[in-house]
Amino acid sequence: MNRAHISNGHEENSILIVNDMPEQLLLMDGLLRKAGYSVFTAEDGVQALDIVKQERPDLVISDVSMPRMNGLEFCRRLRSDIDLRSI
Repeated sequence: MNRAHISNGHEENSILIVNDMPEQLLLMDGLLRKAGYSVFTAEDGVQALDIVKQERPDLVISDVSMPRMNGLEFCRRLRSDIDLRSI
């Protein structure tokens, strides 16, 4: 599985999962897709920011402890960007 999955454009009810543990990404991805959501995944906050800017998911579920950029810094950057803070 490509852990930085991006679909073809924004779909309603989309969720971005950010987690550096591949098993957790796979589990959450499968459960949410079965529930009918469009799912994007990223392994850290850096990838997540790129995906958020391109895809504009409706919801983000993020781990806190990750390499390169942790979940708290990722959330701070989302909130500080006027175009992204509504996510």
